[in-house]
Amino acid sequence: MSRCRKSNPRGFTRSRWFLVPFVVLGLGCSDKAEPGIEGRPFVAATLDGTPWTADETRRAVTAVLTAEKVLSVSASTGRAPGTDTARTVGFQVNQFHGVGTYPLATMAGPTARPDAGMAYYEVLANMPLVLVAQFHTSSVQTGEVRVTAVDSTNGVIAGTFAVTAEDVAGTGLARITSGSVRVRHK
Repeated sequence: MSRCRKSNPRGFTRSRWFLVPFVVLGLGCSDKAEPGIEGRPFVAATLDGTPWTADETRRAVTAVLTAEKVLSVSASTGRAPGTDTARTVGFQVNQFHGVGTYPLATMAGPTARPDAGMAYYEVLANMPLVLVAQFHTSSVQTGEVRVTAVDSTNGVIAGTFAVTAEDVAGTGLARITSGSVRVRHK
């Protein structure tokens, strides 16, 4: 032991050197990894600081890819436990071509970008559900979808997204961060 310490001025013993590869490998693992094409469809994000997930268990995740290369994704959850609210998140990607980054902004008006899609976030309340807040991207409040994996044979698309959207009533913003998605399109 003392011989190892003398030859290693940083104080690493053989047992400490043995652990280094495992520590380095462990640092490469993360729960924040990009979703791959394997697994069940889902959409997850942090909505204004609150974790949110929708999956296909109640057919709450839908995706459509049109012949015009427009990809539309929508995901909804039922009422949150202890509340009377439900939430829907969706986006539309124009000129879809596979793996890549797609801007989300506004699709109408003088500031519209021809390549930009759009995103929205809705809050519904009560029974029957009534729309109480609606947010969407604009020329100022934007976002992006980053498609990281595509399985054309099975119609699966996976990636990440982030959006800042403005209230349609002009009363505030919604921040959608840490978004991840795996969908099977029709």
